[in-house]
Amino acid sequence: LQAVVAAPLFHALYGHKWDEVILPIQMLSVCMAVRIVCVTSGALVLAQGRFGFMFRVSAIYAIGFLGAVYIGALWRNIVAVTLAEGSFFVIFDNANMYLALRYGKGKLVDVFRLYSIPATGAGVAAIAAAGSPAILGAHHEQPVIRLALEAIVMFCVYIIFVRAFAPQKFAEFGSLLKTIRAGKVSPAQAGSR
Repeated sequence: LQAVVAAPLFHALYGHKWDEVILPIQMLSVCMAVRIVCVTSGALVLAQGRFGFMFRVSAIYAIGFLGAVYIGALWRNIVAVTLAEGSFFVIFDNANMYLALRYGKGKLVDVFRLYSIPATGAGVAAIAAAGSPAILGAHHEQPVIRLALEAIVMFCVYIIFVRAFAPQKFAEFGSLLKTIRAGKVSPAQAGSR
């Protein structure tokens, strides 16, 4: 969603004076989606009791991240830095997830299965949202209208996609919302579940 609505959001807030940051924001948004899926690898490694491995991975990560930023900075261009940093995240985080899953007899294909429903759903929703102003005839000059339209379309398409292809997760989310509405749990408490 961030990648799709970055342009209309920046145009609504700042006009066109921040256009140079839109592409890096979009690129980092996509990379962060990968990071969110792979962030559980650290918890898996710690649950496996592999503290030494986690320490080594963290040290390599720190050095690799700084190296990626340095390589990108050689071009003196924010897009090059973003591309180098994003590439590092995508490669390193997926490798780390693979190593965490491999310890429990997981395979490389299991890493890709983690992305199947969320990535496909987000991609379909993003394409629908990006095309919605043209399809619905919304004014491209009105960034607030475009932003609202794209966010609503993306949310609706993603919910429909999840309901169709991940009904168990959709039911869990529905149960959680009912619990919040009934006042048994606050939204902050529900977020920690």
